[in-house]
Order: sequence, then C-alpha cells, then structure tokens
Amino acid sequence: MPVLIVGGGPTGLCLAIDLGRRGVECLLVEEREEVSLAGRKANGCSVRSFEHFRRWGIADRLRRVAPLPADYSDDVVFLTRMTGHLLAEFRGAKHGIGRSDLFAENFQRIPQAVVERELRAVLTELPTVRTWYGWSFEDLQQDEDGVRALIRDTAGRESRWISCSYLVGCEGSKGGVRDAAGIGLTDERVLSANANITFRSPELADLHDKGRAAHYWIVNPDVTGLLSPRDLTGTWTFMATYLPGDGHADARALIRHAVGRDFAFEVGAWGPWWANTHLAERHRRGRVFLAGDTVHVHPPSGGHGMNQGVQDAADLGWKLAGVLHGWAGPALLDSYEAERRPVNQAVIASAVNNWTTCGPAFVRPGIEEDPAVRHGLREEILREKRKQFDALGLILGYRYENSPVIAYDGPPAPPLEITRYVPTSRPGHRAPHAWLADGSSLFDHFGPGFTLLRTGGPGGAPGTGTMLRSARERGIPLRLLDLEHEAPVHAAYGAGFALVRPDQHIAWRGTAPPGDPGVLLDVVRGAAPVEVLA
Repeated sequence: MPVLIVGGGPTGLCLAIDLGRRGVECLLVEEREEVSLAGRKANGCSVRSFEHFRRWGIADRLRRVAPLPADYSDDVVFLTRMTGHLLAEFRGAKHGIGRSDLFAENFQRIPQAVVERELRAVLTELPTVRTWYGWSFEDLQQDEDGVRALIRDTAGRESRWISCSYLVGCEGSKGGVRDAAGIGLTDERVLSANANITFRSPELADLHDKGRAAHYWIVNPDVTGLLSPRDLTGTWTFMATYLPGDGHADARALIRHAVGRDFAFEVGAWGPWWANTHLAERHRRGRVFLAGDTVHVHPPSGGHGMNQGVQDAADLGWKLAGVLHGWAGPALLDSYEAERRPVNQAVIASAVNNWTTCGPAFVRPGIEEDPAVRHGLREEILREKRKQFDALGLILGYRYENSPVIAYDGPPAPPLEITRYVPTSRPGHRAPHAWLADGSSLFDHFGPGFTLLRTGGPGGAPGTGTMLRSARERGIPLRLLDLEHEAPVHAAYGAGFALVRPDQHIAWRGTAPPGDPGVLLDVVRGAAPVEVLA
C-alpha cells in the first residue's frame, strides 16, 4: 500500500481525496463507523479551504448540503444578551457573500460533520482509495524501506499489520501515530474550561431584534459565549466560554442567561471541553507524517482548526504523489515541515490572542444598565476583535519561506498582516486570483500538476518549449497557460512568467523563461539544492 492514512476527519479525508484524484492508492482507517453531529466541531470553511474544494471539483456539492444557504448572513454581532443591548457589529466579516477579485470561492457556514459525511461520499467515487471505518491505530514500525502499522477493529475481534510506503497520522489531538513515532509536543497550555450545547428552538429567531447573523457573541456577568444558528429550522449551538471548574454547568441556565428571558427550547447534545494549545515537535519522522490536529491544536477563536487541516492536506498530497509517481526528489517531502510549521505557528499565536480577548475580557460593571459603558466598549471590541473576524491576511496572505523547493527572488517578504491581504506573485505566496474575460476563475485553468503561466514579456515560444521538454524528460506534469491578453491577470502578475505549483503557490517567477529550465525544475521537484539558482 503506497499510503496509509490514519484518521478520517476532514484532514484525512481531504488528503485521501487529493491522493485519489492523482491516482495514488491509499487506505484510510477511521475508528468511527458513523459521523455524529454531537460534540465540539467546526462550523465553517474559509475561502481558502473552498478554493481547494473547487480544485477537487466538490465545492458546489458541499454548498448544496450545507444547512444554511450560501447567502445567509456572515455578520458577527456582540450583545449583552439576545434580548438585551447591542455592543458592536462586524458586517461581512467572514467573506461569505458577494464575488471578490481576491478569491475564487466564498466562505461557507457548514458544520464539520456535514463536511465529513460529504467527503466520505466523495471517496467512494475514487477507485484508488479504500476506506475502513471501525478500525483504530495501535502501533507502528518503520525502516528506510517502509512502515508497518498495527490496526484493530473497534469491536476487538481482529487486528492486522498493514505495510505501506508512507503513513500519515490525521487522527486528531489524541495523536496515537504521533506518540508511536516518538514525536513529542511543545507549547502545551490549557486556557479555559468551556461547554458546547446544541438545542432546538424554532421561536428563538423571532424573540430578538438583532437581525440575522452568523454569530452572536454574548457578553454579560452571568455568562459569555457564542450563540450560532445551525440551520433554518431552529437548531442552535451555544459555546459557553471560561466556565468555572471543569466546565460542567446547568445547560438550560446557561442558555437562558444568553438569551435573557425564559422561552421554549429542547437541549440536545452538550458537554464540557478545554480550550488548549499544542504544537508537535516536528511534522515528520522518517516515513511517518503528521497533519491537522495531530500536529497543531489551538482554541477555535478565528475558525482556523479544520481549515488548517485542509491546508496541511493540500500541501502534503501532491508531494507524496510526486515521490510515488517517481518524478520528485527527497527534498520535496522535506519541504512539508519547512512550509507548514511556520504557518501553523502563526495561526496558533493568532488563535490564542483571539481567545484571550473573548467575552470575559469585555464584561464591565454596568454593562447592562449604563449606555455610556456600552458605548465605550464598542470601539474596544471593534479594535480588539477585528483580527479574529477580518483575518483575510492570515487566510490568504500566508506564505512559505525557507522552503527547499521554491526559487526565491528579491528581498524577504514583508511581515504577515492578519487583517490586510495584498496579492503578490512573489515565490512562496499563494498565486494571485483573477476573473477572466469569460467569467471563469484563473484557478480553474491551472493544471493538476505545475502550470507555467505566461502573462507577456520577451522570449515566449522558444523558451517555454524548452521548459516543457525538460519537464517531460523528468516526468514532471507541467502545462503552459498563455494569458498575455487577459488584463486582470496581467495586472496581478505583470508581464512575464510564473511557475504555479499544484497547490496554487508560486514556485518561481521571471520576466523571461529560465536559461536552463532543467536547473529550475530540479529545484521545484526536490531533486537539487536551491542554492544552484543563486
């Protein structure tokens, strides 16, 4: 078996989809036979995650199964209670409505369980992917030639050793693969006790005058937390934050404190949980890789958890496929940690900062009685929380620095700005997006492998032909995309060339094709040191 994926949450499922679409045989094992709506789960996919879903051909089908329509409000509202006073508003905070030149897909409110169920269905359509639900990981052995993993069915009747070329642990924070590979944790912190409560109340939407919103942040002396509609039929979730003790509390009392009056509702699933953070010491040991929550855990403030797992899968999938298909060198797999670790560190820092400025930080004496107190809080909330609700710089502006498979040019990148995204074709960054004259997205024209994008400049045909031949000689999937006469693309990239990777990041750019394209291609496929381009 070329690849064994342990864990069938969003990260493992996305990795299996990416590999399956590249014709790589893989086996996914997951201990849960069914996907449950219960428990603490994510409730939204970012514009970047949906760009990958679009690349895999599944964006529209995920939107169709989302309980809330794509044009549902993406506003965030802070208030004392649902029937209380308005404190502050963030309009269009999640980039869920309206077409933008900056990205190909909008944010979508969709529960993680719904995402998982649909991704499971997608895997049944990929002939090179097998799934074993009801199996859990026990142990592993590895050497320079491969990995052997011991898995056991959850009923305890059978265990098997599975041999594979590579194993990827995507099983979440419990990290059985991580522990078996001898990879420890760093930056372990427990931040607060909290509780998630799902309840039904068809009448709640009519009990307040705050209008539709994606999130209602509750701030009062009795309880703080996040109240969110889950569908159009009256299902809600309340995440009560910073609870005393271990998070066990009276669920009905918490909901009433959040709403501000008695009303009819029925509590469904609920349970306490801890907001914590950790980062694995490394993302890889030998032929064992880690992705998603197995590597990085942080508070849900910002909604980055599931989305970071999708980005991990998007980075790792094409690299494993390149090595297994024989055209990539060892540095390509080395680049996974080099690229993803700094990004994961930045997201953890942002999420922790967001969590420290959650509801309790804004509780003030007189918040419900004194308009002057609420007026003073408004500017503070807008200032402190913008980095949580308007984080397009972090979502799209992340970049891969110090990667062994990117041909950098010019000075170092400017510092990452959480709330400000400026598109750039600088190597290491996500390729700038543009809408073409026919209404299609530039991203729709990138190939499943590398894409040599030409936007003008000298030396077109002869130079590109040499580069395409060099790619064929090395078995590298590369297509030419000539968009010299597309004004939006020319504006985003300038006149010249850009080599776009399978994950839509820029590997190289230039005003003309490289004089020796084989040298460049050996760098980006991980078969040569990047210093050769210096």
